[in-house]
Amino acid sequence: MKRLIIGLYMLSVKMYHNKVPVLPGLLSKLLFLISSCDLSYKISVGNEFKLTHPTGVVIGGNTTFGDRVWVAQNVTVGGNFGRSKDGRSFPTIGSNVKIMCGSVVAGPVKIGNNVVIGANSVVTKDIPSGSVVSGVPGKVIRELTEVEISMMKTKDLFAD
Repeated sequence: MKRLIIGLYMLSVKMYHNKVPVLPGLLSKLLFLISSCDLSYKISVGNEFKLTHPTGVVIGGNTTFGDRVWVAQNVTVGGNFGRSKDGRSFPTIGSNVKIMCGSVVAGPVKIGNNVVIGANSVVTKDIPSGSVVSGVPGKVIRELTEVEISMMKTKDLFAD
């Protein structure tokens, strides 16, 4: 099922970028109907984008993800009507990032590389690389060790 969801998403993105009318939106609706997962066809993902339990995941607008991003169930990533100085209104997520269940990443924030966003956290400010974030509002509670970063980069964490 997860592969079907990612496959439909990738197809809708290709159609959107090739300026195919109507179909990207219809595929997005189909994706929602079969999975309760709402992925905008305008988002950009890197290699190894993983939805572990995609139910309730909402990712909107022009959100950008780096490589090796792991998203758990009931996560929301999107805009909050704010704009950054460079004109962005949606998050930019770095590489090697884990977003745990129930978390919210909102607005034109930048999440660095090698970051863990704890369960049910609400992130509305930039997060530096190598951090563990938790709470409402989300705050850096500690830095990741080199061993933890190395473990996060292990391919097995992204296996089905």
